Amino acid sequence: MKRFILLLTLSLILPRTNHAQVENLWTRLDMDRSGFTVKIGGSGTGFGLNWEHSLLLWHGPNNAEFDIGPAFSLADGKLVVSPELGLEVNMNTGLTNFIMPILFVFFDSEKSHVQLWNFYYHGVHKTTQDGNIYYGRYFYKYDLTGGFAAGLQAELSYDLSDVQAGVLSMPVGLKADWGYGENNTLGCFIGRDTQAEEPTMVIRVSFIRSF
Repeated sequence: MKRFILLLTLSLILPRTNHAQVENLWTRLDMDRSGFTVKIGGSGTGFGLNWEHSLLLWHGPNNAEFDIGPAFSLADGKLVVSPELGLEVNMNTGLTNFIMPILFVFFDSEKSHVQLWNFYYHGVHKTTQDGNIYYGRYFYKYDLTGGFAAGLQAELSYDLSDVQAGVLSMPVGLKADWGYGENNTLGCFIGRDTQAEEPTMVIRVSFIRSF
């Protein structure tokens, strides 16, 4: 199963046939209070559609997340809507933990940028079937100067299971990105979890490289 997931991901991310052409490859590194993650992805065209796909490798538990779906460009390219389907797989056992309907929405004007990430984690394994969770990440950024953009970010984790329904966490804070060199972006989110019983800071540092 591990080999199948890796081969499938590589076959979609790397250009291999006349039926698919990858226009953009990227990698994203994130570090926050929960650890370190690596995400590798690409966007391109194939079978008459534009596609987005990625592979996310988690820290700690040997889990991987694979996402794929079409991307629809609207409003002269300013608005992109990408409904995707994801799988979270335990790479040790080869078992699927979650099936994930995903919806990404991106809006870019001359200086303003909005991103809405929406994930629904539906547990399908006996250890995860009671852990259905919605996770959202929302950004607004405004370009300032010298490749620097700043704005607001909010996140929401909501337990949809019958065992513990309700908001798990909701960090809100400031987001800043600095684009430098060729296709490099260094980002930082600093916020506060508004649902924590005691004041809890949330800090995430990100590095994105496009190829």
